[in-house]
Amino acid sequence: MRHSKRRLLASMACAASLIALPTAHAESKWDLASAYAAGNFHSKLLGEFATEVDKATQGKLKITLHVNASLFKAPEIKRAVQGGQAQAGEILLVNFQNEWQLFGADGLPFLTDSYESARKLYAAQKPFLDKKLAEQGMVLLYTVPWPPQGIFVKKTLSSAADLKAVKWRAYSPATARIAELVGAQPVTIQAAELSQAMATGVVESYMSSGATGVDTKTYEHIKHFYDTQAWIPKNAVIVNKKAFDALDAPTRDALRQVSARMEAKGWEESKAVMAQSLETLKSNGMTIHQPPAALKADLQKVGDSLLKEWLAKAGAEDGLYDSAAGLAALFLVLLLLSVLTSILGRTLHFMIPGTDAYAGYFMAASAFLALAHTLRRGEHIRVSLIVSQLPAGLQHRTAILASGLGVLLGGLLAVFSIRLVIQSIAYNDISTSNDATPLWIPQLSMAIGTIIFFIALVDDCIEVVVNRKVNADTLSRHE
Repeated sequence: MRHSKRRLLASMACAASLIALPTAHAESKWDLASAYAAGNFHSKLLGEFATEVDKATQGKLKITLHVNASLFKAPEIKRAVQGGQAQAGEILLVNFQNEWQLFGADGLPFLTDSYESARKLYAAQKPFLDKKLAEQGMVLLYTVPWPPQGIFVKKTLSSAADLKAVKWRAYSPATARIAELVGAQPVTIQAAELSQAMATGVVESYMSSGATGVDTKTYEHIKHFYDTQAWIPKNAVIVNKKAFDALDAPTRDALRQVSARMEAKGWEESKAVMAQSLETLKSNGMTIHQPPAALKADLQKVGDSLLKEWLAKAGAEDGLYDSAAGLAALFLVLLLLSVLTSILGRTLHFMIPGTDAYAGYFMAASAFLALAHTLRRGEHIRVSLIVSQLPAGLQHRTAILASGLGVLLGGLLAVFSIRLVIQSIAYNDISTSNDATPLWIPQLSMAIGTIIFFIALVDDCIEVVVNRKVNADTLSRHE
């Protein structure tokens, strides 16, 4: 009997140790999304990062790298990390300038002209980047710059006028704006699709680093590269904050330490890649040009225009528009709840009077309150094919005309909406549905939304007139 008890206790102890073993050695598995080819130096660094993290955490954090936009396309990665669909991702910061101007600071032409100045810009940006990403539920681990940007083009250039009507790859707000200012035709193409776009004639020119030219074998389609060294953009490796916080403290510390080492290595490697990629382009038949004086002067003017516009946007306090957008989001949630309540009511055989009517009210409120925020963020459909072909002076006059018409129509819409509320109160208009709501209440959201929209249109018009801001966003807002 005594032996049986000992065997039982031993068996229980063994079982307990087996149960505890996975907990003691529990590991986290992350997916890391990247948009660049496996051979790109950014992708290689990410692979090394994943390996080093595995070693530093003693296998407690394993990262699976997904390159070449195989998990998410470049514009989708940030949202995927923010929403937890991927625990980590690498993004090109300038792609998200429309969302927040500081994301696009390192994409401003000639703001930085060396790795040293790019480092200083990053040091100034980083506290704000950390704060912004934290607000969005993410953590910045490290950044690695691309080599300086130049122009790939099928023909020789003497000035920016030679780029007129050229099909120009736009991968960020800044590159699209450059195309508009020089009269090129912007075409939105991501890195993973660039080779095919050049092969089919969709793209004839673009601005990027020599590394991108090597990765995409641009030399098979384009034979000229102008080494303008216009800007030094950065890729950022970001992680979902909940996933980061779920790690134990030693694992988080190890992850931070590896990130710091990879950032230091990445900045140095970018310098080496700059020289290597230019040599590779040369050896494959591409001519490397220094920009002629006229071209350099034209690009400097473009850079000055972009900087002026960026400062105007970055300095603008859009609290009114952001607050309206927040209310719009709230009404969307209320709309969802109304629809779900209606569905549950039909399923479970109960009814709350007015749910269908209030779903309509909430939908209208979310639409009108979001108008101003959408306008100021440049999220409206762009129509720039014809406008980009106009002379610069005519482009500006067209922008003023379009903005002025927008202000006029927006003002009329606001006046109509206000009058509608006043008349509903005066005539005591009541909903004919079973909710019996006074109609001025749902109409009030329409009036407030159109008033804020009118203010945003006036804001936009002032920017066009005062700052000589001419872009496809402005024109398409009023088309």
